[in-house]
Amino acid sequence: MEKRDLDLERRLEFVKNQLINIGAEDALTDILVDKLKAREPLIKHEYIKEYPDGIAHAIFHLKKSASTDDHFVSKMKMSTIMTNTDIKRSEVFYFNHRKYPPSENVGLWNFKEAYNFLQGRPIYKPNIETWWRLVPYMRVEGVYAMQNISKEYGFNLERVLAEYGLANIHNKPFIMDSLQKGNLEKQTFTTKDGSQRDFYISPAITSRSLDLFDMNRKPVPIKEQVYLGLISKKQEEKIQKQAARFEVYTEKMKQKMIQDTVRNELSEKQQMHGKESEPIKQKILEKIKPLKKLLGKR
Repeated sequence: MEKRDLDLERRLEFVKNQLINIGAEDALTDILVDKLKAREPLIKHEYIKEYPDGIAHAIFHLKKSASTDDHFVSKMKMSTIMTNTDIKRSEVFYFNHRKYPPSENVGLWNFKEAYNFLQGRPIYKPNIETWWRLVPYMRVEGVYAMQNISKEYGFNLERVLAEYGLANIHNKPFIMDSLQKGNLEKQTFTTKDGSQRDFYISPAITSRSLDLFDMNRKPVPIKEQVYLGLISKKQEEKIQKQAARFEVYTEKMKQKMIQDTVRNELSEKQQMHGKESEPIKQKILEKIKPLKKLLGKR
């Protein structure tokens, strides 16, 4: 085999391994291979995947190294649409771990997690002990906001699972891992009349409970859960109270976000101008007015 062929094979394997880590190995199509052969400096590659509850449409960005011929999958813009709805969502996910600190959300996502996130299901990142959820009422130019919920909020998935009348939960560690990745898990519940019914479950972080879905993946209202005996009336009240508490928690987080933005802006201006001044502060407050307005939306 010629040296040139060996180099191409190595470069293709390099990209393939990145796509495997992302969970999109079959994105290495003939079209992408041809672009890699041509050594294009920036490749935008389309990839579409269907799931039972929707479709993911992604554009991968692959940048060629300035020092080698290797291409790095740097980011992915994903748009999703839910089955039988007109709900469309989009977000940009980054894969360049060298550019961002591990404490940030970028660089931590695989393809299925990104899809699950845009479908409205929370994702847990154990390395930073934080849940990430999409905020459906906050978006800028079509891109939805992300909210991170740390362990201080007190959501414990194992404890929540124990509160439900699951008929026969098998392989709990596997199920918990799957739910933390944003997957829907089918579980059997015992109803008040003793019969058994299957539902899909997903963590409901805000109310420290579970979201339940029927076999058509339609949400099961809390009142219906009580009627079927899946949860007690006492649990219903607890869920409602906790949801109200989360609103208070969210408000605190919003105010902190605004304060952090002002502090960071002031710090940058101080470095540029040598000292803080009232005119600078006023300009910053004017600058973040759109942010405050956005964060105040419901």
